[in-house]
Amino acid sequence: MKTRLGLLALACLCAGVVVAAEIAAPPSQDVIRLASGSQQPFVPPFPVSRVAVGDRAVADIRVLAPTQLLIQGKRPGFTSLLVWERKTGGPVKNYFIQVDRPLPPAAAGKSAQVTASGEQVSVQGSFPDDEAHQAALAAARQAGGGEKAPPVDDRSTIAAEGQVQVDVQIVEMSRRVLKSFGLNLLNTRDNFTIGLFAPSSLKKLDLVVGAAIGGEYSQPMADAFQLVGGSGAHGMLRMLSVLEKNGMARTLARPSMVVVSGQSASFMAGGEFPIPIAQSLGQVTVSFKPYGIRLQMTPTVFSRERIAVKLAPEVSEIDLQTTVTSGGVSVPGVLTRRADTTIELADGESIVIGGLVSQNLSDNVDKVPLLGDIPVLGAFFKSMRYARQDRELVIIATPRLVRPLAADAALPPLPGAEYDRYDPSWLRALFYQRDPFEVETAGFSR
Repeated sequence: MKTRLGLLALACLCAGVVVAAEIAAPPSQDVIRLASGSQQPFVPPFPVSRVAVGDRAVADIRVLAPTQLLIQGKRPGFTSLLVWERKTGGPVKNYFIQVDRPLPPAAAGKSAQVTASGEQVSVQGSFPDDEAHQAALAAARQAGGGEKAPPVDDRSTIAAEGQVQVDVQIVEMSRRVLKSFGLNLLNTRDNFTIGLFAPSSLKKLDLVVGAAIGGEYSQPMADAFQLVGGSGAHGMLRMLSVLEKNGMARTLARPSMVVVSGQSASFMAGGEFPIPIAQSLGQVTVSFKPYGIRLQMTPTVFSRERIAVKLAPEVSEIDLQTTVTSGGVSVPGVLTRRADTTIELADGESIVIGGLVSQNLSDNVDKVPLLGDIPVLGAFFKSMRYARQDRELVIIATPRLVRPLAADAALPPLPGAEYDRYDPSWLRALFYQRDPFEVETAGFSR
C-alpha cells in the first residue's frame, strides 16, 4: 500500500512538473488570452464532459454546452485549463490561460504600442515623436496600476531625429558721439593781464612790480583741437578748443553646439585673466576669472514641430575702462552680455530670445559764475561737453535637427583652408586692392 502511494505521489509530482513546464512555455496555438474582469466564449475541438482550472483565482470556467465554454478573467496571472472529451477513453486537451491587466481606452487605440502580459505592461513599436511616446508611457503606467505597479517595459523607438544643433547669434552695436567746445581770451597790456584758466591748471604765477605778469597758461580743453590766434604787438592771445568724436563698434558671436535630445551640453571659447587677492601677513593669492563666449543648452525633441531648448548664452570681454587699481596692481573689469531662458520652436525656426536698447546722454557746461551768463560775451567764460552713447543688443537662437555625415563622405572645407598655402608676392601685396582675408569662409561652423 505504501509503495502504491509513493508511486502515486511520484506520478502526481511528475505531472505537476509537466504542467509547470507547459505553463512556463506553452505552445502558441494553445494560449487563451483575455483581460482581467472580462469574459470570452471558447469552443473546444470536441464535445467535453468536464473541465478543470489550475488556479480559480486567476480564471474561472463555465460549461454552457458540450461544445461551448465561457472563460472569465479574474486577476492578472497565468494558469492552465484541462478539457476532457465526452466519449469514454477520449483524449485530454491542455490549454494555457493568460489573464492580462486591462488597458484603458487611451491605450486601446494603440494596441500595437501598449500591450499587457500578465501583470507586466510593455510599450513597443515606433512612435512618430516624443509626444506620442510620452502619452503611451502614461497610458501604460495607468494600466499597470500607478506607482505601486512594476516598472513599464519600454522597448519602443522614436522616429524623429534625436540630435539637435542650436545656433546662437549675439550681435551688439554701439555708437558714441562726443562734442566739446571752449574759448579762452588772454590779454596783457600795460602790465595788466586778464584771462581765463581752468581749475587747477595754473601751475606758476610770477608778479614783479613794474613788469608784466608771467605765468603758465592752460588750454581750455586739453584733449581737444586747439585753434590759436594772437598778436604780440597788442599783447593778445585767443584760443578756441573744439572736439567732435564719432565712434562705432560691432560685436558678433555665433556659438553653435550639437547634443542629443534630453542631454545638456556646454561650449566655451575664451580665456582667463588673473586677479590678485591680498591675504593676511602680506601674502597675495591669484584667482583666475574666465571670459569669452559661453553656451549652455539642454534641448528636448517632442516632434519636428516642437523642440524645447533651455539656453544660457554669454559673451564677455575685458573692459580696460573700468580698471581698478589697488596696492599698485591694476585689475580690469569685464563687460558681459548674458541670457538664460527656455524656448520652443520648430526645426529651423529662429526667435529673438533677448534684446536691449540702451541710450546714455550727458551734457556738461563749465562756466565762470556771473561772467558765463552774460549774453554773447559769456561764451568766452565757459566750456561745453556733450556726450551720447547708443547701444543695441540682439540674441537670436535657431535649433535644427541634424544627422551625422555618412561614412567615407566628403567633409566640407575647414575655415581658412584656402589660406594654408597663401604666399603672395610683394608686387601683389603692394598693388592688390582687396584684402584676401576679407572673404568669408564656409566650413563646419557655418
